[in-house]
Amino acid sequence: MVDNESIAEAKAILNRAETITVITGAGISTDSGIPDFRGPNGIWTLDPDAEKITDIDHYRSSPRIRQKTWDGYVKTDWSRYKPNPGHLAIKNLFDQEKLLVCITQNIDGLHHKSGISPERVIELHGNLRELRCLDCGNNTAVVDCMDCPECDGLMKPNVVMFGEQLNHSDYHRAEMASISCDAMLVVGTTLLVWPTADLPRYAMRGDIPVIYVNGSDPPFEGMTKLIGSISEVLPRIV
Repeated sequence: MVDNESIAEAKAILNRAETITVITGAGISTDSGIPDFRGPNGIWTLDPDAEKITDIDHYRSSPRIRQKTWDGYVKTDWSRYKPNPGHLAIKNLFDQEKLLVCITQNIDGLHHKSGISPERVIELHGNLRELRCLDCGNNTAVVDCMDCPECDGLMKPNVVMFGEQLNHSDYHRAEMASISCDAMLVVGTTLLVWPTADLPRYAMRGDIPVIYVNGSDPPFEGMTKLIGSISEVLPRIV
């Protein structure tokens, strides 16, 4: 249970801020029915192949892993997942015209579904709305075929896998948003994946207050911590 003093501190920080940068990870979507990665019931915890299906080398080299990736990403009915109170709390910041940008590690598209303008969402790890050819770089809408319509090369979901680089332009925007806001809100991420994990540090170096909302403690200090249910905590502070 988050104490009232911490709630009041976080709420005061956000009330004072005119511009707020938000960073979200898998934890914000668990209440929408999408499992996280490292939690007790996380994808990587329960499935020994789960890390492999997010690794570009395994995707290229193993037909079995490639099909499993395709089944998990492309053939999943993502339309059944809806924004939860955590997503809607961030949408509330957008409605208040305080949201500078929402930087997300998630590929589920729920921030878009919540009603935040796409221009205010940076999907650092890509999205499931498109496929990308590993040979010619062609982007297409999702179809049930791994062969590129342009060059017959290998298609993959347009998500950033381990072994691939983040989009340089997107990450530069995220860096700039991390040092130019009045406050930062970090939600549902363990901050164990770089370079995204560096963004709160950039903010703190500039004396920008950082609020951390998650089910477990962060890996470093210096943030206002609210450890508890994201869907319960976020609406109380926004």
